[in-house]
Amino acid sequence: MQNDITKQSSTMLVNSNTFIEKLSKYAELTKIEFDDYQKICVSNAIRAIDPMLANSGLTWNDLDVNNVFNVLQQVAFLKLNPSANEIAFMTRNANRGGKWIKVLEAVIMSNGNDTILRNFGQDVADFKSYEVYEGDDFSGMQMDGWETLLPKYTPRYKSKKVMYSVYLIKKTNGEIEVSIAEREDAKISLLANARTNMGSNVDETLLRELNGHSLDELLSNPKWLNYKLKTKNGETPLFSPAWTSSISSEKMISRKLRNHAIRRYPKNFNTAEVSELYNQTFEDEKYIKQNVIEATENLEIAEKSFKEEANKQPLKPKASGEKLVVKQEVEETYDEQEEEVKKMVAQDDVDDEVVEKVEVFESEEELTNVEHIQDNSNQNEDDDWLT
Repeated sequence: MQNDITKQSSTMLVNSNTFIEKLSKYAELTKIEFDDYQKICVSNAIRAIDPMLANSGLTWNDLDVNNVFNVLQQVAFLKLNPSANEIAFMTRNANRGGKWIKVLEAVIMSNGNDTILRNFGQDVADFKSYEVYEGDDFSGMQMDGWETLLPKYTPRYKSKKVMYSVYLIKKTNGEIEVSIAEREDAKISLLANARTNMGSNVDETLLRELNGHSLDELLSNPKWLNYKLKTKNGETPLFSPAWTSSISSEKMISRKLRNHAIRRYPKNFNTAEVSELYNQTFEDEKYIKQNVIEATENLEIAEKSFKEEANKQPLKPKASGEKLVVKQEVEETYDEQEEEVKKMVAQDDVDDEVVEKVEVFESEEELTNVEHIQDNSNQNEDDDWLT
């Protein structure tokens, strides 16, 4: 046993040194920053991935080295630390050229999106975020011609059903911008989860039917909660347990709304390489980009769910007692993709996916539960700068 532990630690150290050296060379070649803290993030990622592989009966040799390098690039150059609950890892099966292989993936957590906003948000000096629950007093965006008032919020603590995720972003020049994601925006994430669970047998007609229902209808109707998909390994639920469990469902929706709200704010990654690494981490948009949900079935998911609710014209605080106003921006949507799907991208079942933080998590539901406990500590942050 001691020999096995020593061997595992030695392998992990070798992997850590090898990948850090490769990342250093890549950073030098592309002129991307790679400082000591980023190296610590990579080392922590390898420490997190190593036991996850062992608990799954896998070794580093079971993963494609380019796949691992790409995930560690995301960790390093997006400056995300697994030890700070900013990024997690999972393995899944993927069909590559007719062959099923294990693939490592990174999942940016809510704390990680906050970190990205802080490090890469355009002219961001500080930000305040909160969640609005059913029963709370929330004014939303009140518009009067071109002028819009900041949303007003009073918590009533009547429900744990999250309705909005709101970010108030203070810029370096003192102006404030607002980014809001509403509950229905999480439906794109739920549909993407259903598509992934379909594996290689993607049923676009079923996806179109699902899109005709609201998020709450999908998560409350026994027809969909008990719906089983036929896969190569038998039957699997249409939606993963993290979405349907009464324990984790609202926490899952909360995480998705925070992610969507932050993604809408402009980022400055300085290089195209880092920008692309960020785009690769999107859990849901990648399916839209590959034309696997919208395309031939003409679904309007992307346009409906990724509408811009943030006001892009800056908001500048005025003298004490005066209202804050902001220019209203015309709603933006993703352009429709021009080409039809030429080939569906085969995806695998997610029943056996393993999600890893610093500790080992056996399901996305467990990861979501633990993350939400840490998220709650952010609800009472000091907001003196808003006054």
